[in-house]
Amino acid sequence: MSATIGAVRGADILKAIATSKADSVFAANEGIEKAGYASEIAVAPFKDGKKDIAEVIAKKDAVIAAGRVLRGMAKGGKFAAKDEEKSANAVNGAVASTVNKVLSTFGDSNQE
Repeated sequence: MSATIGAVRGADILKAIATSKADSVFAANEGIEKAGYASEIAVAPFKDGKKDIAEVIAKKDAVIAAGRVLRGMAKGGKFAAKDEEKSANAVNGAVASTVNKVLSTFGDSNQE
């Protein structure tokens, strides 16, 4: 996970989720490089070995982090880039950290 994505605030992640297209016509078979919103990142497969997001709108740290959150929750918290255990653990840890950031934002807003 890049340092800039790790620095995204929970509120920014929530905003990226909220502004994500709920009625997206994104075809999940297009692959992750065509994903433009957090909701599309969450469902997009890695196709033909491509794991990079090419759409300009999605190249915002908050959108990528939001996509990770949604993907992590949708897959039961399991999200791995490689088949080896240490890579899977690192990615799962990054997703868990981002999800915790979002949840703590909810907790902070409830105290106001």
